[in-house]
Amino acid sequence: MSVYSIYKTYGVNAFSGDYSIEDTNRYNNNPIVEMYLGDFSRATVNGFQIAQIEDIGKYEYKFGQTYAYTFTMLLPFTKNLYNGYNKDSAGYELLTGYEINPKVEDYHNSRVFGLYGEGILNFGPLFSTFLFGLFGYIVAKLDNISRNFYMKKYIYLLFHF
Repeated sequence: MSVYSIYKTYGVNAFSGDYSIEDTNRYNNNPIVEMYLGDFSRATVNGFQIAQIEDIGKYEYKFGQTYAYTFTMLLPFTKNLYNGYNKDSAGYELLTGYEINPKVEDYHNSRVFGLYGEGILNFGPLFSTFLFGLFGYIVAKLDNISRNFYMKKYIYLLFHF
């Protein structure tokens, strides 16, 4: 983490000079925690989402609409048939507090919400914690399935698990 802190402060020049962690002045406000929560995770975006839900108070959860939109991207001919929210428009609505109509307006949001953040958009902060267990269960099942195939069936090795 100290090497990353020096690199973040001085860029590529950090490797050419005699710099130390003290030179970066990153001992203020616990830099390790800042890097873990800011640079290496989406905790800042997810924390802002939860704060917005509490501040706005009238955000309507999407109940899986963003996941449905993701599946329509796999089949291009169904994309025009679906008029619900995607994660960009739902995220814009939550982060700004403005209600939009996804049938008419389309917004691009540069925020990356991740598993927990998209769960917040759909189901709220409490239920979203259970998504980690569901995701872990699905990954474990896919891993078990892919390990049980015979080596003669090489087509099944296309699984990423």
